[in-house]
Amino acid sequence: MDDLSSRRKLMDEYRRLYGVRVKLDIARAIRSAPHLDPALGQKAFAELADTAKVDRLVRDLAYDETVAAVRRGETPAAALLLLAGFQPNPQGVG
Repeated sequence: MDDLSSRRKLMDEYRRLYGVRVKLDIARAIRSAPHLDPALGQKAFAELADTAKVDRLVRDLAYDETVAAVRRGETPAAALLLLAGFQPNPQGVG
């Protein structure tokens, strides 16, 4: 497996894991609303945890953290930049 392929797979795994975390947070928030009818809770989860919406949430959260790091005077991690949707430098370093 070439280096670029393994990096892409790693980033896809990061994205998937963050997506799972977002879905768990959505489920926890829905469960913490005792007044919510279970059928409505399932409908809300299905709508909020849609794959496209979760991917957008992951990208938005990574972007927000990237901006916060820059404001603190820190250099954001490369993985965070990729999760936020920034494109890698095609020429690389050197």
